[in-house]
Amino acid sequence: MQNRMDPELAARVLEGLMRYSSAVMFVKDRDGRYLAVSDGWQAVTGVSADQALLRHDLEVFGPEVGGRFSEADTRVMLSGQMMQLQESLIDERGEQYFITTKFPLLDENAQVLGVCGVATDITAMRKTQMAIRSVVSAAASASGVELLEALVSELASIVSADFCFVGRINESRDACSTLSLRIHGQPAENFTYNLRNTPCANVVDGGSCFYPRDIRRLFPNDHILQSMSVQAYVGRAVHNSKGEVIGLLVALFERPLAEPEFIDDLFGLVSGRIGAEMERLEREADIIRLNADLEKRVEKRTRELQHALQEVETFNYCVSHDLKAPLRAIKGFSQILLEDEVDRLSDEGQRVLQRVINAASQMQGQIDALNALVKLDSTPVKRRKVDVSALAKRLADTLLANDGETRFSVRIEPGMQAVCDPGLAEIVLVQLLENAIKYSRHRPQPLIEIFTTQRAGRSYFVMADNGVGFSMDYAEKLFAPFQRLHSAQHYDGVGIGLASVARIIYRHDGDLWAEGEPDKGARFGFCFNGDE
Repeated sequence: MQNRMDPELAARVLEGLMRYSSAVMFVKDRDGRYLAVSDGWQAVTGVSADQALLRHDLEVFGPEVGGRFSEADTRVMLSGQMMQLQESLIDERGEQYFITTKFPLLDENAQVLGVCGVATDITAMRKTQMAIRSVVSAAASASGVELLEALVSELASIVSADFCFVGRINESRDACSTLSLRIHGQPAENFTYNLRNTPCANVVDGGSCFYPRDIRRLFPNDHILQSMSVQAYVGRAVHNSKGEVIGLLVALFERPLAEPEFIDDLFGLVSGRIGAEMERLEREADIIRLNADLEKRVEKRTRELQHALQEVETFNYCVSHDLKAPLRAIKGFSQILLEDEVDRLSDEGQRVLQRVINAASQMQGQIDALNALVKLDSTPVKRRKVDVSALAKRLADTLLANDGETRFSVRIEPGMQAVCDPGLAEIVLVQLLENAIKYSRHRPQPLIEIFTTQRAGRSYFVMADNGVGFSMDYAEKLFAPFQRLHSAQHYDGVGIGLASVARIIYRHDGDLWAEGEPDKGARFGFCFNGDE
């Protein structure tokens, strides 16, 4: 065969590879006895050439591992084909993993002389994969501090750290507070320490640090470190979504470390998840602080409102009791004077005295109305489903009958319902109906309509009449106490009705509006809440 290597040269190449290459290589005879092993094989397996040569796998690695190796060799020799296998063995360092390529060793007549193998050590990769699975599994069902504790616990176990913690860096970057701490596999109480003169300060500045041995000698001014019997240190900075250092992931060991790559890579993978959770916890803490501050402000405002309400109630009590007595006296004595001294009073004197009586009566009515208005604020709102159509018809029939009116046409949309306080809803309808009757009674064909309409995606009840109406220039005054748009000479009342309607609607978290045009009637729209 052309290009075949000279046998002597091939032997020299094989000898050189076996002696100087770091690759894991071996040659076995047909019976499975080792004929040659590379120095790399010896370094990875931990078995010397003297311990392996002319020995079978069962003698070298024992029945379980050796049996697997031997079985794979037999399959390769019987098939006469190259095979790639995943193999493992266990020694004092733990389980080692390999991807091994095995091929049969043939003579010139294609007869099997033995088996050769080249193995790639994938132990670090497998450990990383298993570590990631383990960490992901530990963190799968946890969040917040529980997640950090699960990660620290799992990391400490995977890398066999004697001390392991996650800590948060303060804003001035001169101190760290642990959020989860494990000492010899057990949870420990969190604490805060100064970063000055510590290896952690270097992590904050550089992103990661590894000190495989003599850590206490390197940092003689780190008093906490000096009190611990540790030799090695691995630290990784934890970043937020903006790339800012917000914390640390640290492991300390009471033994020197020879292979930091695995730990550093693992910490690099996990630190991103830790950073995201720490950032989420910080946002959650901000929300809690804002809620606490809001609750304090609400409590303060509630106290202020309660105090204001008490003052209003006190004022209302004074108005109701302290003013009513002199008003009754003014009205009573004026009435007596008008009746008993009528012969001695001039016509003008009688008119003036009657005006005093009327004014006193009006003021007494205003005091009673104001007292009722204030009581609306303290009346509890008890919502339930109300048949608005039936309630409006009953109230309209009663008011018109009491007023002796028979000319009115009243049109009420059937089936209207609302979720509201029945008693307060009755006050709203009474006030609006009384207004509609009062301002429409002089029309040739007075009409009142009650129906529903949609406005801005919300359903409103509407009370409409064809009465005297009003100018929209003064619409904002309609719902204020004692504000009147029409002369008291022509239309009676004290100016509290619509103010009461507004109080009731707003206490239901509802909405209220009014539309009108002089001599063309008025429309009042209202809703109690969003449920009708």
